[in-house]
Amino acid sequence: AEILSLDSRISPISRSFQVRAFIPNTDRILPAGMFMHLSIILDADQTLTVPEEAVVVDGNQSYVFAVTQRDDGLRAARRNVSIGRRSIGYVEVVDGLALGEDVVIRGVQKVRENSLVAPKSAQQETVTSEATGT
Repeated sequence: AEILSLDSRISPISRSFQVRAFIPNTDRILPAGMFMHLSIILDADQTLTVPEEAVVVDGNQSYVFAVTQRDDGLRAARRNVSIGRRSIGYVEVVDGLALGEDVVIRGVQKVRENSLVAPKSAQQETVTSEATGT
């Protein structure tokens, strides 16, 4: 099938929209003007994402606090990041953070460069979240 047009109006209830497409029908199995419901599955790019609460915006600059191991314990290290797309609860990090780095997600407004951090388990309340590729 070839997509001809996409409706700019999205239903807030179903989060769906209308698509007009040309579907070859040489066998005439599909009647003209037929409506159908379908899901279009796109190949997703592999991207690095972090929870949106980990990202701090200061003017035109966005940054996160990565958790780094130092001789005296775990410390917060500010990492300027370039932000890409947003998805429900997550933000794509295009540049500035490596896959697998832990980032501070709770109390981030109180954290400063080189602050001592103490990750907690999920049962205690998660403080860090590993940067993941989605």
